[in-house]
Amino acid sequence: MNHRFTPLAKAPVLAALAALALPASAVSVIGNLANFDAVNNTGHSAYGFEIELEDPDLWDDSSNASLHHSSKYVYSVFGLDRNFGPILGYQVTRFSQVAVTNYNNDLGHHAGVRITYGLASGATPGAGAVFTQAAGPGGFSTPGESCWPGANRNWTANPCDHFGVSTTGNVLTTRYSWVVQATPGGALESQLAAIPAVVYQVPAAAPGQPAQPVVARIEAVEVEPARIDRNWGTAVWVKTFTTITKNHDIDLGNLLVGENGDPDLNANIKKVEIEWNLLQNRPKSPDGDEPDGVDADEAQEDALKLDDNTKSFIRRYEFYEYTGGYDADKKNRAFCNNDSKCLKDPTGAGAVGHFLGRQIAGYNALEVAAPVPEPQTWAMLAAGLLALGGLRRRSRQD
Repeated sequence: MNHRFTPLAKAPVLAALAALALPASAVSVIGNLANFDAVNNTGHSAYGFEIELEDPDLWDDSSNASLHHSSKYVYSVFGLDRNFGPILGYQVTRFSQVAVTNYNNDLGHHAGVRITYGLASGATPGAGAVFTQAAGPGGFSTPGESCWPGANRNWTANPCDHFGVSTTGNVLTTRYSWVVQATPGGALESQLAAIPAVVYQVPAAAPGQPAQPVVARIEAVEVEPARIDRNWGTAVWVKTFTTITKNHDIDLGNLLVGENGDPDLNANIKKVEIEWNLLQNRPKSPDGDEPDGVDADEAQEDALKLDDNTKSFIRRYEFYEYTGGYDADKKNRAFCNNDSKCLKDPTGAGAVGHFLGRQIAGYNALEVAAPVPEPQTWAMLAAGLLALGGLRRRSRQD
């Protein structure tokens, strides 16, 4: 196992996975695969969870997609078609009810797909309704798999749940929300979950041109997306695990922590790398220019060379509170922006706080039919972290 601790203070982050030196159609992606743990930090009991996939070309199933001349649809949902059967007497999710529906925007036009676990926003929970308790003031950290019945018999007492979805094609925007009862006896309402979404984007290659980079976009959660904020946002630590495999395609089941005991996948793991990053929304201005005092640092990247028997990789992102200070003179940029301020001290007084949640995403590289002899099939994947600006590389001890 290789450990790399090179955090980056950044705005919305792009983890670029560039497929180079390949014929135009030699590498493709089976949609977006994402499984994740979410801790209920809302302070209220949650009676459901919503995954909103905003994309006017995305539909709830293949038949609706075909009807609207689209190839983008939801093809797998953890707890619905991907449920592994009862485990320890439970289904794989706390909420037995899972709904996948198309939804419209305010103008009545199709806007995307909403996946609802349990009760939806606007409902009123009845007596005995299933809920996820809120995490206590001390927070909650998941020791491995703690948010579904594959973890242990006492998992229902934990203030977290496990969810997952796979889609074909690119999804423009992903949002996660807990469905909570903020007012006793009142109707349920949605509150954004503090889990940044990971969305793979696959640009189409021009005819006769090499395959384009595959981009995994990670964006910090914005409670008020439309608000103009001239300061840096709340910082969040991201711990990234990259598992590279050979001779094995992955699916939603493989994205569970521990690979769900898949002996074939475990036998085909080539290496695992770990790194830390600091995620922070950069300031905004009405005209789109950088506010005074904000540096647009150059992006950094690390390259991984995948040979011809590499079939896939899994990236697991763990999110933790940033407990360090903010620099008021630099528009509330996190103080943890150089080597000396990023060291985790043995007393636990460092800048890493409570666990917020976990996001797991996967990428399958598929070889399509090719003329004989087969052309070169290795790919150079730039699997570092690219920012839209405000990015600075530095070291941190674990």
